[in-house]
Amino acid sequence: MRQHETRGKIQRTPNRTTWSGGVGSSWLVASAIALGGVLPGVAADPGVEDRLRAIEAQLDSLKKENADLKAQLKDSSKAVAKPAEPGSTVKLPATVMAKGKESKITIGGLIQTQLEVGDVPDSRFSENDRFLVRRARLGVAGSFLENFSWKLEGDFGNANLRNNSSYRALATDIYIQWNRYDFANVRVGQFKTLFGHEQLESASARLFAERAMATDQFTISRQVGASVTGDFYEDRLAYGVAAFNGPAQNNGFNDNEKFTYTGRLSGTPWKGKIGELESRWSLGINAYASKDSNVSVSGLGFDSVPGGSVDNIFQGDRRVWAADTQFELGRFEFRGEYFRAHYKALNQLPSAKLDADGFHLTLAAYVLPRKVQALVRYESLDLDLDSSGNSSDAWVFGVNYYIKGNDLKLQLNYHLGSADGAEDHQGRLIARAQLMF
Repeated sequence: MRQHETRGKIQRTPNRTTWSGGVGSSWLVASAIALGGVLPGVAADPGVEDRLRAIEAQLDSLKKENADLKAQLKDSSKAVAKPAEPGSTVKLPATVMAKGKESKITIGGLIQTQLEVGDVPDSRFSENDRFLVRRARLGVAGSFLENFSWKLEGDFGNANLRNNSSYRALATDIYIQWNRYDFANVRVGQFKTLFGHEQLESASARLFAERAMATDQFTISRQVGASVTGDFYEDRLAYGVAAFNGPAQNNGFNDNEKFTYTGRLSGTPWKGKIGELESRWSLGINAYASKDSNVSVSGLGFDSVPGGSVDNIFQGDRRVWAADTQFELGRFEFRGEYFRAHYKALNQLPSAKLDADGFHLTLAAYVLPRKVQALVRYESLDLDLDSSGNSSDAWVFGVNYYIKGNDLKLQLNYHLGSADGAEDHQGRLIARAQLMF
């Protein structure tokens, strides 16, 4: 005796049970086997009719559920494609789609808010107590399978320590990079100028809330240009050479027909263990050279118009070099960096030539491994080596609390400085909260 059900039902013969198709698919058959435990020869088991009826009920339920899911997906697609009416509530999650053909796109940002109270340890700081949104960055980056990558980032924070009447959006990194070979990555756009270890370090990863005086004085931030960088021996040796317009960040012009040239060479001579402690020693040397017609260089007394107020506009030759080293031993870390600059002004104001230098030394140690870190920095800046009374010195004491690494951390710094022309030993407290996403 053979029984036949309608299309989409189970067909039964004395020795086998099969599914004849309909809107179901192979996964429904697998579900039926799992649910009913159907095996060859099951028809011979007692109660087989009851078990087959139970399987049919389960399959009907799965078919209905499958149909409902398809309907929901269809409705969702229509809802995403159709613009929302003004004032209506969008219940579906937003969908972000790449316009181009990138293989990967990432979106991230950084927020740094801080409180400043106290006096003026050096000329960079405001004299008033204040709350400050130091940085508020939002960026998007992507990569292509053809070994190209890109980044677009803007900053909506204060962007510097000076008093600004309003917050303005500024471009930080905007570049395209070809990274086919580790030993020769080519980058064009606006980015950091490959000069100064502390300046090249990400603002989110710095040990102190603010950079050292010498770093701010002698480095040239981000500029528009092109570079070639690379590394060898599993990142044990790295180099970078670049050419930039020269004037400053977010400028679409060059002050003359000359470029500012920078170069950096860095390496890690030692990486291993000393006793039972992990250790690492790194060092670097870098320099830049520029022939300038109209570049702002503050703090050194340059003046493009004799007899007028000092406008800090430099015209002439700049030559600046720096060396840095970092040493880690277990929970301890030491850092040092030295800068030396030579300026030759065309109008010989304030003098025919001017030499300046500066350095900073840092010692840091984890009180609680990877959680609480204590640190101290000594820094010095001399804006004219040929005359006295032009130097500034400062101590910076700090504590970092890493709630979730650099993604979520709190920083407390106390600056104690003796700025040129100001009362000695002025202190300022900085408390910062940082969040990365």
